[in-house]
Amino acid sequence: MPLKVLYVSFLLEESLIGFSLYLRSAQGLSLSEILLLLDSGTPLCIQGLKTLIHRLQAYLLLILWTQAYILFIFHVTVAAVILKTIHMNL
Repeated sequence: MPLKVLYVSFLLEESLIGFSLYLRSAQGLSLSEILLLLDSGTPLCIQGLKTLIHRLQAYLLLILWTQAYILFIFHVTVAAVILKTIHMNL
């Protein structure tokens, strides 16, 4: 059972990273450009619709990366617990 959880979390993490890389490459944005879009201080009503869409995509990318890192920590923790359990049973 723990191995299935580890496998599913690993696949989910990889799919999140892949999807976020696809979104970033489709827009041609680097990570620094994404952070600049998020830090721009001009109000949204002054910006065009295209800039608003870029900002929303930047938020989505950061959310996806955050979820991927959380899943990475989760599956490393599960792997450590599995290894510790196997070691204790020997």
